[in-house]
Amino acid sequence: MLNYLGKSQYTADPLFDGMLDDFRIYNYVLAPTEVSVLAGTSLTAAQWRQAYFGTSADTGDAADTADPDGDRVVNKLERAFGGEPTLYEPDLQPTVEVAASNLHIHYRKSKALTDTTIAIEEADAPSANWSLAVGSTQVLSDHGSYEVVRFSHAIDTNAPLFLRVAVE
Repeated sequence: MLNYLGKSQYTADPLFDGMLDDFRIYNYVLAPTEVSVLAGTSLTAAQWRQAYFGTSADTGDAADTADPDGDRVVNKLERAFGGEPTLYEPDLQPTVEVAASNLHIHYRKSKALTDTTIAIEEADAPSANWSLAVGSTQVLSDHGSYEVVRFSHAIDTNAPLFLRVAVE
């Protein structure tokens, strides 16, 4: 079977009279978040649940606190990090690296987020009040539907420091 861009397989159909701005061929089925990013749109939590679970309700396998693929990453984080909630992805969680006098946190950030934010927070003890961490953020790579981000924080060896990735 031979197909053409702009020409139907049916002779009665007219030829496409316009211009193509972008054309891509993938060797896999695109996930809903990938389609959303390519279209320049974004997904709310309810739309994301509908796309992956067939319901917009925050219940059952679609609940923010559920982990239907068993990878120890709950749906709220799967969505924030650009993961696939029905695909086992154990490496989806943020990683920590110490380099010279800096502590780096690497994490994925979905490009389709509208009602969710990702922030790095700091405290001097786990039970203390958490505040927005002071440091620098750099996008390391772009993977279409998500980016890999590195947050860097200077290490002061004289003071305790706790950092966390907060998803709200």
